[in-house]
Amino acid sequence: MDVQGLLTRCVDDAAIVLGVLAGHDPKDSTTVQDPVKPFMLPSLTNVSKLCIGIPKEYLVLELSSEEQSLWSKVADLFESEGTKVTEVSFSHITYSIVCYHLLCISEAASSIARFDGLQYGHRCDIDVSTEATDIATR
Repeated sequence: MDVQGLLTRCVDDAAIVLGVLAGHDPKDSTTVQDPVKPFMLPSLTNVSKLCIGIPKEYLVLELSSEEQSLWSKVADLFESEGTKVTEVSFSHITYSIVCYHLLCISEAASSIARFDGLQYGHRCDIDVSTEATDIATR
């Protein structure tokens, strides 16, 4: 496969995935209900103006020889078409999973906070304090 075909396939696949994920999800109350227009991505015919960065943190010993070979083949394919391929570094990539976990927990907590029993279901009429109301309601 030539670099143009590879790039076109990757971009088309990404557009398909984005089209599937975009828009309202009736089983997720946090999604936006605005209508989504189909994604129209421009075709890229000249890849010589591109600069592609390959994160060195992704090229780890745990990658199989086949995966490492594919990284090299794709990089060589782009370079042969005039694309600048360079190694980049994401120095804080080790924190990404921790940050993701923290954000997921926070999002879940904020999403389910409205189901705390105060707004929906039984609510006690004790008016002494917010704390007393919460304790009596739950």
